[in-house]
This record gives sequence, C-alpha cells and structure tokens, in this order.
Amino acid sequence: MTNPHVEIADHERLPTAPRVSIVVMTYNHEPYLREAVESLARQVTSFEYEILIGEDASHDRTRDVALGLQAEFPHLVRLFLSERNRGMTGNFRFLIDLCRGEYFAGCEGDDFWIDDHKLERQVHALDRVRTVDMAFTRGYRLYGDGTRVAGWNYGDQPRVVSSREMFRGLGYIAPAASSMMRGELVRSLPDWIDDAPVGDVFHYLAATARGGAWYEPNLTVCYRMAQPTSFSVAHENRTDEELIAFFKSAIDYVERTCRHYRVPRRVMAERLNEYQLQIAWRRFNQRKMLSGLWELARVDADFLARGAGRRLSRLIGLGGRAEPDHGRG
Repeated sequence: MTNPHVEIADHERLPTAPRVSIVVMTYNHEPYLREAVESLARQVTSFEYEILIGEDASHDRTRDVALGLQAEFPHLVRLFLSERNRGMTGNFRFLIDLCRGEYFAGCEGDDFWIDDHKLERQVHALDRVRTVDMAFTRGYRLYGDGTRVAGWNYGDQPRVVSSREMFRGLGYIAPAASSMMRGELVRSLPDWIDDAPVGDVFHYLAATARGGAWYEPNLTVCYRMAQPTSFSVAHENRTDEELIAFFKSAIDYVERTCRHYRVPRRVMAERLNEYQLQIAWRRFNQRKMLSGLWELARVDADFLARGAGRRLSRLIGLGGRAEPDHGRG
C-alpha cells in the first residue's frame, strides 16, 4: 500500500547540487524540532547543503512547527509530509531516496547540534581520508533536568577508529546526530537491513566495514535521553520474552550483515557474546534455569573469563539491562 506525501519546497532557492543532505526524521517532536533545525541552519560551510525534514504524521503540532521552519529557511529546507505514519525505518528509507548530496548526515527532531563548523570539518575529513566511509564525533547526553554528560570518548586526538574498537560491548557506538556517511554507501544499503531490530548498529557496521571511521573528539551534538518516542524507552519497557526475541534477531542480523559486507566475525565477537549473555540472563530471570544454562553455554568461554565479575555485577545490578559502557554512551 502506498503512502502519499506532500513536498513543500522552494526549488528556485534551494541549492542545485548540495554536497551534504541532512535528514531530520520527526514524529511528535513539537517542543524540540525548532531547536534541531535552527542548529542545522547555522552551519558555516564553504559548500551548499540541504535539510530534508520528514514529518511522520505526528499527533501533536510538529507539522505546524515544520511548516514554519520551511517558510523561515526556504533556501535550505525541503519538507515532506506523510499522509500516514511510516515509522522510523520507513521514514529513513523514504528520505534517503530523496537525498541529493554526496554526503549524508542526520539529526532526529529531538536532538540538536552545538558546533557550527561540524559539517565543514567532516566533509574536509572524508574528502581527505578516502579509506573510510563514515565520520563521527563525541557528544553530550542531555537529560530532562538540563544536565549534559559528555560521552563516546575514543581519545583526545582525531584518528581512524577500527570497527572492532567501535563495536566492543553493548555501549552506544556513536551519537547518531554526529555521524556523516558517504551518500553512495547509505543509498546502497540492502532492503533487508530495514528489518533489523535497531537501525544504527547495522548502518554503522555497513559504514565501517571498509576501513573503520574517522573520529574527532569535538563535542558537536546533544542527544536527548529517555524521550517518549525514543528507542531506549521502548526497549526498557519490553518483557523478558520480547527482549530474548530482540537479542536473537540482533545476532541473526549481525551475522547476515557481516557476511554481506565481508566483515570478519571477530569484529563483532564481543557484541555477539554480550547479546547471547543477555538471552541467558533473561532465561534465568524467567526461572528457566536449564534453558538459561544452555544459552549460557553458547557464550564464548574466554569472553566469560575476561571481566566476568564486571559483567555479572552489571547484569545483576541492572536486572539484566545493558548500560552504555567504555565511557561512550
């Protein structure tokens, strides 16, 4: 079934050949969307860029805010209004097909950028470091009381970070609003990846398969924590059985993505073992001891031996919930 949409854009004022397309997926973000788009519009660049806002049939006044922003920034904003809700994955794929830029960047409607030179530096980096397909930075986690906590720390110096280092444990890999990818990579993502249980992990795995990612220690973005529409809130409210299904699906899609992009399984070994450990813990939590022991036996013994105390105490203390680790999340 098709989902009709309306495009509102002033094509006579928009750039004809933008180097970067910034995608803003927004749903029920009325209190936040203006701050997000204004932060994108402030970018100081030596090239042209465009902002694509995908308003996904919100129930609040997000659409009105989006219309006001398009009118305010007609030289930057292309607004797409969906007739029916597409969902996060559907909205992402819909907007990607409309991007014209050589590079792709994203900022969900409840996040925002705090560095007006973010785009300029990342385009310069990807122009120069041709062996990678992705760039990212550090960022802040922003809590409801206004507290900002810096995270995603891979060191104090700009450098190429290997995919194996990025995918350690279950920590947040990179702040999504900070990432930039080559457009050809994003546009060529296989259709089946849309069914993966969480998009960012698999997009990052695809984007880092060739040579890792370019990292800069600058704090360029704010990521709002625990918003009602966020993945983290939905994840925390799942039942044990739903979480078991989630982690089993994650294992299947990691292995499929590794095969597709020819990524050695060892790159994802620690994360795969963490997923399997989560499944075992959920079985124990359900008092299904034999099933839990069988799932635990599938975890690599060396992995269990390394940092076993830390992992077990973390699982017990969180009731099985994974927390951001490595100082990044």
